[in-house]
Amino acid sequence: MNDAPAQHGLLAGLFDLSFDKLVTPKIIKFVYVLVLLFGAITYLGYTIFAFQVSSGLGILVMFIVGPLAFLVTAILWRMTLELAIAIFKIAENTGRASHLAPEVVAAAPSAPAASPPAP
Repeated sequence: MNDAPAQHGLLAGLFDLSFDKLVTPKIIKFVYVLVLLFGAITYLGYTIFAFQVSSGLGILVMFIVGPLAFLVTAILWRMTLELAIAIFKIAENTGRASHLAPEVVAAAPSAPAASPPAP
């Protein structure tokens, strides 16, 4: 018997009204690429704007503020998305464990009854 969950398409997962199939783990890489792309475009826009204000500000934004802001933003988004993936993996593992629990409980030897504490 195959214990691995069946792979379903993204569209099938989107229209699964019982929420048995998780879609987020399938699209998380795409979301991260979009975040990085948006960050790069924002960095470019702020750099252009800073050069329009003054060349000194443009150089400051281009070499110090922009890369630092991009790096911090990328790190924070990465941590957030990794947290989401960890939560989904916990949910998947808990689901698998709950299916195994009745078999494990039935196979476990029964524990002797605890004696009452001595006065």
